[in-house]
Amino acid sequence: MNLRVILSPQQMYDAEADVIAAGTPGYALMQRAGAAVANVLHRECPDGRVRILCGPGGNGGDGFVAARRLVELGRDVDVFSLVPIADLTGDAAQAAADWVGDVQPIETAVGSGHPVTLDALLGRVYRAR
Repeated sequence: MNLRVILSPQQMYDAEADVIAAGTPGYALMQRAGAAVANVLHRECPDGRVRILCGPGGNGGDGFVAARRLVELGRDVDVFSLVPIADLTGDAAQAAADWVGDVQPIETAVGSGHPVTLDALLGRVYRAR
């Protein structure tokens, strides 16, 4: 999979702020983003258990949404969080609350042997070679 930068992080932040200011709730954007990431991941990496590493902010919330979507697509998913779920706020907290599976501390993700990793800390997908 060849990836290229389409928008810088600041450009993406500004675009999201504009859409939210125009009346779209932030959580609705998160649901769209997480589902879109999951759909692309499933298409590009159709096999294997998926490890999702969630941070405390918007990318982490996208990760929880992606986890839900991947389960809907029949994938085995393990979610790991950088912070305790109780420490999340805003849309990320809502996304975590909507996830029905277990959430493990991120320290336990190392060496877990997943062939596909969705980095919802920095927003990247990795495939084991």
